[in-house]
Amino acid sequence: MPDSGSIWFQSACALSRRSLSGGGADLFLRILDACVLFGFPAQGVPFMSKIICRLAPALLILIFSGFAFGDDFKSLTIPSGTPSDTIRVHNGQFMVIRNFTQDDLLGLRGVVTVTKPPGGTLSVNVLSAAALDQSPPDIINSVVITGPADVVFTCGDTSGNCFVSYKKDNN
Repeated sequence: MPDSGSIWFQSACALSRRSLSGGGADLFLRILDACVLFGFPAQGVPFMSKIICRLAPALLILIFSGFAFGDDFKSLTIPSGTPSDTIRVHNGQFMVIRNFTQDDLLGLRGVVTVTKPPGGTLSVNVLSAAALDQSPPDIINSVVITGPADVVFTCGDTSGNCFVSYKKDNN
């Protein structure tokens, strides 16, 4: 017990431990409590430990949420026999197509067609879709397309859909 002439600060971590150690304490809150999680060393400075104990869970969530998101890849599902919208790859950009698959192979395969803008008349098929129901399985290839280019994904004859994942980025 401190004497009556001095001011006594109890650390926020000690208060937090005492309030969370009860029998009806919520386990989720106990896990998110930075004082319990880290055994916090800033107990000599009570206001700092209180601030850090309150901000640490939010900072941890923000830091680890970045790992939950993949890269800038976009996914596109294309119905059977229909082309996708034209995707423009501008000058100074490139497009990476990671995979292009179709559910089954009943007739024609889906293709990735590239045309040079503006008003390009020559189109080139650069990638065909890998069928998922083949035995042995088809190899899923990747391709890089540099701009300027117009890219169209066309799904072949299939009873299901085609799936493509791609990313556009600057050089």
